[in-house]
Amino acid sequence: MKYLKLLFISFFYLSIHAAQSWDLAIIQHLPLSYKHKCSLIDAMQVIKANCSITQSLLSRKAHQKLKIALKKQRRIIENTYRKKEQGILEKLGQSLQFSDNEWLECLRTIKNIKNNRFQFISSDTHHDQEIPSSLLSLISSLCTQNNLNPHTVNVVMNTIDNPNTYAHASIGLFYTYSPEATPFIQQAHIKQTITLSEKLTQETSLRQLAFCAHEVEHICQGHGIVLAIIEQYAQHYLQCGKETLNKNQDYLLLKVLHEEQAEIFAALKNAHVAQALVMLRSKQYYPQHLYEAHYHTLVKINNMWKIEQFIDKM
Repeated sequence: MKYLKLLFISFFYLSIHAAQSWDLAIIQHLPLSYKHKCSLIDAMQVIKANCSITQSLLSRKAHQKLKIALKKQRRIIENTYRKKEQGILEKLGQSLQFSDNEWLECLRTIKNIKNNRFQFISSDTHHDQEIPSSLLSLISSLCTQNNLNPHTVNVVMNTIDNPNTYAHASIGLFYTYSPEATPFIQQAHIKQTITLSEKLTQETSLRQLAFCAHEVEHICQGHGIVLAIIEQYAQHYLQCGKETLNKNQDYLLLKVLHEEQAEIFAALKNAHVAQALVMLRSKQYYPQHLYEAHYHTLVKINNMWKIEQFIDKM
């Protein structure tokens, strides 16, 4: 009986990891609401997590090996989303009809400012006094965890146009325009801001964590820098503005991917954030984007953390 049980567990574990997304494909096509589909995803992921936990019980010698495998899976997920961004950026230069040299210059400028942004960030920042101290402390803590100086990020309370938006990260890019220079962006100066909606103050601490982690990750990944530089290059070389960019399918895909990255990367870094994002997205998808597949990945990451925490407690 013991060997039959071990054989069943091993077979079930291998079958799950040989076809990780079959369940998602089926669930996505069921005639159910988003909330009910999320419940099914939860159930399938619990089975997968319990299977991994059961495997860890079979041999204590396998604990370290399983933890290494979990970290490797997290790296694979991160690399997948970074490669997606690279692929979109390659297509974007072509679809916007930049010349090869113009687009290469744009990408180099993005890389240079992102990699050296701490030299360009403004130290003239402020936090609105009406923001609750608990929210300011949360954002400060998230910034510190991401190696961002909290004093380089403005935190303001303001009305946000989109009623579905509880917080919004943005960057202001200021520079000396030198049309004859390459790049034409000289002496860059960056202002980082997180704008909070008043309704965020009325949310639970778990939902506040999810929303704030999302926005801090945008700043950490420099998403606003990427979009601002692309906008400046489009104006400089193509004489087109935001309205034209927002009609470009690749540009829109890039913006959606940044929303995905903000949550996936934040979840990959921190178990508590992963749990908060799963709880948020189990009932509320990102407006017009990020449905069951995104939730599936968040739950998968969250269960990786749970398995690792289970092993650490043994």
